[in-house]
Amino acid sequence: MIDTVIFDFDGTLADTNKLILNSFNHIYNKYHDCNCDEDYVLRTFGEPLVLTLKRDFSGYKYEDVLGSYREYQIGRFDKEVTLYDTVSETIKYLHNKNIKIGIATSRLSSSTLNALKNFDLD
Repeated sequence: MIDTVIFDFDGTLADTNKLILNSFNHIYNKYHDCNCDEDYVLRTFGEPLVLTLKRDFSGYKYEDVLGSYREYQIGRFDKEVTLYDTVSETIKYLHNKNIKIGIATSRLSSSTLNALKNFDLD
């Protein structure tokens, strides 16, 4: 019998594509004075953010670029991220069956915990 289920957050529980693409557009405009190529950014999904930022913004301090990326996301997360259909029902079903639920993500824990709270999944 299954007693534990582990989900990825971005792209499995929540549709974060809009937020991620808009965040990349923000930093591309800020540091490169252009929009990012959406197809290129989509191909980087799953790659650690540190690799993408260090490669694409090698002429800038990583901490500055990362700070701009995260700062952009802070006020927009609740507006641009949505749960996929039936996620709430699935989580509640598993909880009612006493199945342990875990979330694996490279997202900051504070961001993930806030999202779970906002989506009533905490």
